[in-house]
Parts: sequence; C-alpha cells; structure tokens
Amino acid sequence: MVRYIDNGGATKAVAITPDDDTDIEVTRGLYVGGAGDLVIMLADDDEPVTFTGVAAGVLYPVRVKRVMEASTASDLVAVY
Repeated sequence: MVRYIDNGGATKAVAITPDDDTDIEVTRGLYVGGAGDLVIMLADDDEPVTFTGVAAGVLYPVRVKRVMEASTASDLVAVY
C-alpha cells in the first residue's frame, strides 16, 4: 500500500513579474531561475529586504507577499 504524506510541499506555481505596487498571494517559496539580487517584502513585513547575489536554479523557502521591481534576479516563480 502506498501512503500519501502531506509534507507541506507546493501544490501550485505561478510565474512572477516584479511590481512595486501589487501584492501577490503569500508564497510557500520562491524559485529563482536567473541569478541576481532579489528585493522582496516578506509576509509579515511592510519594508522590502534585499537578498544580494541569489543563485540560479534554487527554490528559496520564503513567504513573500511582493517582489519589487529593483530585483535583478530573473525567471521568478512563486510556489504555493
């Protein structure tokens, strides 16, 4: 018998376009396809924070509500 265990993994993914004025549904994580700086607002904060030099091909376990236009990282995907 195969038993399914819900480990809290993602069930949905959506490409993200940075926008200084628009919140997104709070994520379970953010995938970065192209390296650079990631400027985000975390779920419980009202000020952006910069993650400098994030690597490409990594799923970062951050709960994000907004991705700012100052981000230079590319090919961003929100996972829920």
